[in-house]
Amino acid sequence: MKVLANVAEIWVFSRTADGPRYLILEASQEKADAFFGGHRFWQIPGTSIADDDELTVDTLRRGLRDYGLRADSLWAVEHVSTIFNRRFDAIQIVPAFAAEVQGLPEPTLTVPPGSSLAPTIRVEYGGYEWVDAGRVEELMTFRALVEGFAALRRYISECAEPREEFRLA
Repeated sequence: MKVLANVAEIWVFSRTADGPRYLILEASQEKADAFFGGHRFWQIPGTSIADDDELTVDTLRRGLRDYGLRADSLWAVEHVSTIFNRRFDAIQIVPAFAAEVQGLPEPTLTVPPGSSLAPTIRVEYGGYEWVDAGRVEELMTFRALVEGFAALRRYISECAEPREEFRLA
């Protein structure tokens, strides 16, 4: 069995007058049909790790550009998932990061040509929402995302003073 450590997840959030809002993406029907028995689900943006020499901050900024987003600050969520990814028939080790953005920008949902995240399908995502924490908890089904979200909320996005030791940029 393969072990991959070539992707990172990015919790994108914005602080609003009504509290933090989180960007979640719905898998496209094409992705669901190809890899998940037709079941659509919600997830967060991710990015591939280009090579061992690329700095983490550069990886995150490049990944956000693929979604048409720019972060004001980047954070290490201090959560790493080890999952079986049936899409790649491999164990994946996936670190979680966070990106704080201004406003509630509309993300680009199409995967760039040649992306290592979606080399076999045309459309990765079918929709998006900016939601509060309750809605994230309602829609997220993958254990790894649920656990990473708890760490994000506790130390970065919903505490009185975000923990500066987790700030990357």
